[in-house]
Amino acid sequence: ELIFLVPNCQLRIIIITIPGQRMFTKIQLNPIEIKTFLQQIAYEARIPLLEGVFKAAVEDFIVSAVVSDSLGTKFVIKKEMPEIKTEY
Repeated sequence: ELIFLVPNCQLRIIIITIPGQRMFTKIQLNPIEIKTFLQQIAYEARIPLLEGVFKAAVEDFIVSAVVSDSLGTKFVIKKEMPEIKTEY
């Protein structure tokens, strides 16, 4: 399951992608909310949040972002699904 943001003026709309379909939500984040979210992820992952490419893993989630004050920050959250082991 992927959650990512696309430009919409100054706000970013959250889109959820499940294999084969995209669901547009009514959730919108402004640049300050996005930066606060990424700062929290950086703090929990103990990785500094700098301008440029950012990638961190927290619990079952991997957050990838392009941090830019001039172009706008965008990010993707991927939830790692546990592998199902089958015995034969």
